[in-house]
Amino acid sequence: MSYSATIPTPDDKKPMRWAGNFARHLGQSLRDHRALLIVAAFTWVLAKVLNLYFGRTTGGGTGYYLTVIFRDILPVLGGAALVIAVLKVVLFEKSESPLQALLTKFRGWFLDMSRLTNILVVIAAMILGIGGFSELKPLIHFVNPYSWDVAFMELDRALHFGQDPWRLLDPIFGSETGTRTINFIYNFWFYIIFVFWVMAAWAKPETSKAANTMPVKAEWGRQFTLAFMLCWVIGGLFLATLWSSMGPAFYDMVDPTNNPFDAQMAKLLALDATNSLWAIDTQNMLRASYLTPGIGGPEGISAMPSIHNATAALFVFAGFRINRFTGWLMTLFSLCILIGSVHLAWHYAIDGYAGILIAWACWWGAGRILKYI
Repeated sequence: MSYSATIPTPDDKKPMRWAGNFARHLGQSLRDHRALLIVAAFTWVLAKVLNLYFGRTTGGGTGYYLTVIFRDILPVLGGAALVIAVLKVVLFEKSESPLQALLTKFRGWFLDMSRLTNILVVIAAMILGIGGFSELKPLIHFVNPYSWDVAFMELDRALHFGQDPWRLLDPIFGSETGTRTINFIYNFWFYIIFVFWVMAAWAKPETSKAANTMPVKAEWGRQFTLAFMLCWVIGGLFLATLWSSMGPAFYDMVDPTNNPFDAQMAKLLALDATNSLWAIDTQNMLRASYLTPGIGGPEGISAMPSIHNATAALFVFAGFRINRFTGWLMTLFSLCILIGSVHLAWHYAIDGYAGILIAWACWWGAGRILKYI
């Protein structure tokens, strides 16, 4: 197992040497992340083949998620990173020339070829894989029509004392403040994903390691990115197709005459009527794209397993590999995601439990794969 070198020497600033150095590190990053790239490329190719088979146009889902990343997420996180860097230099490093110190810091970041190329490769792989995922998810009900909602609703009741889980949460989180807070945290998940992508690509390998083992502080990055992609492909596509289900928010399309989630949706819709609730907005877009394919926006309704919860569980596993504080912070965040997935009518509780188990299996599997390639 080989890794990229660290910061290049000053001579590498010359254009030709810089380009050669960049190409060398890019090649190494491609080799280091080859498992991730293989899974991402497989997902993208499968999306093109199956959409061609079903006579559907492709690219709409990819375009939507690219827009979200570069228009909504990247500017916010980039601005936050800049503010944090400035505050660190001004408040903690107490440099005589804060501007010079900041420029030196940025120069060091952009001359660290191994990290720069790792970030480029990881983000490219994620965009490729998520693009394929976004075009495959709308095909779930074509391959296997939705048929598991009643079973999962009944299993939820059996596991939760004969009650629908949302009714157990409603006395605690059912107020407008509680619901909107949970909704904000639930949507913030998208930003945390991007943060972990960059952190994972930024992780540096340790200089020494025992035979056939992975350096703890280094390999969490590659393990996270590979486990992330495995979760979305295995859980979000293959198992989601096997257990094809819509979720509580769309239960009226499963059984319009006997919907146990009518009261829950009535409360959420009442909040949305006074001031837009993000969960309802997105659910409406998904409903519209399901009923009228090709209108644009997010596509693909799927409940089991919950990829929101699976990804949040990966944050926990990776967080504890970084440090205990990050691990416990992500544990709290993951708990909020589990609550939100039920309270906002996205998922049956069993979807979340299954998602967490799948995340653990993919995390373990990614670790095993990376030991041998």
